[in-house]
Amino acid sequence: MRSKTADIKVQRKQIAHDVPEAWVRRVITTTLAAEKSKKRFVSVLLTNDKEIRAINKKFLKHDYATDVISF
Repeated sequence: MRSKTADIKVQRKQIAHDVPEAWVRRVITTTLAAEKSKKRFVSVLLTNDKEIRAINKKFLKHDYATDVISF
C-alpha cells in the first residue's frame, strides 16, 4: 500500500489469531504522520514464537522468542 507517508507491507505467517491488516496499516500511517516522518518503507511480519525465535537467532544471535525485532 502506498500512502503519503509510507510504503507499507504486511505479511502473516503461521499465526493463531487474526489481526486485521487494515488496522495494522492505519496504526503505521497514523504513527508516521504524528512523527512527521518523510516517506518510508515499513514491513511488518505477524508470526509465531517458533519463527520469530529463528529470525532472532539468525540475525541477532539471540536464541529466544521476542515480541519485536526492528532493523
